[in-house]
Amino acid sequence: MVQKDRVAAAACFLPLTTQPNLARKLGTRHRAAIGITEETDCLALVVSEESGRISVASFGELASGLTVPEMMERIHHHFSAARPTAAPAEEFPSGIPLASAQPPAPDKAPQGRAVQP
Repeated sequence: MVQKDRVAAAACFLPLTTQPNLARKLGTRHRAAIGITEETDCLALVVSEESGRISVASFGELASGLTVPEMMERIHHHFSAARPTAAPAEEFPSGIPLASAQPPAPDKAPQGRAVQP
């Protein structure tokens, strides 16, 4: 998940839509794409592993079988709406370096205990 141009979470479980009228052939990824767009203002892209078929979900609706140009048009349309500007770097929690920041020098590495995955 990306928030304010930063990766906020990865490997997330997304809320599944509870729309009863969806086709039974839609799997968990498609239902999660619709579900997350029902609860947030995000845009979700789903690409079928089997067929390469592209679907885009936004505002609780799914458009399937899109071409790459159609997908790009939906992305541009979704994000062309007026959005708040990105927050200045000082508004982010401390201790989380920006992607463009240089890693700390070995002798200046932060102190603390290591976290095992």
